[in-house]
Amino acid sequence: MGEFTLQVPIDSPKLVQKGCDAMKDAPTIPADLKSYFRPIWFVLKNKSQFSINPDGTDFYSGCLYGQSSNTGAYGVTGFGARNSWAGTTGAARFKIKLDQQNDVTFVIGFSNPYIGYYGAHIEESSDMKKDGYNKIQENGNNIESVHVYKGTSSSGIPLKFKLRLSIVSGQTMTITVVQEVWEEE
Repeated sequence: MGEFTLQVPIDSPKLVQKGCDAMKDAPTIPADLKSYFRPIWFVLKNKSQFSINPDGTDFYSGCLYGQSSNTGAYGVTGFGARNSWAGTTGAARFKIKLDQQNDVTFVIGFSNPYIGYYGAHIEESSDMKKDGYNKIQENGNNIESVHVYKGTSSSGIPLKFKLRLSIVSGQTMTITVVQEVWEEE
């Protein structure tokens, strides 16, 4: 685990909490998506000051429903996947742009197969097959970023943060990214 210094101001713990408190409610699964046999609705909760951008999908079975879009700072978005004859199984990749030189790439794997259980996995990686749907677990999982990031607040206070990422499996799969900030000692 290394440390990287960012070239953008880092939100203080109070600003992060304020942003999280102001988040809107999660969008619900659209009725037409729900009418499919094995759909999945994804809710992406971004509890960070950074934008989360979709960076590709890879389906073993099924396909994307609509478009996944950028999730802005302290934002919530939803997107879906619908089934083929074998259910819905695949992976998606996302990038969190921290500044001009640093980003965090993560993948999710997901499954709502014709026979079997809902499954999900999240990992800091860019390999959707190896680290996405090949590692699916029934209950999902949570991780923290490989690196710690440091910089200063807009008022010059030295800060550090790491990202915590989680996914919970089910017909609605909730992906949460949390920016955990503390003052540098």
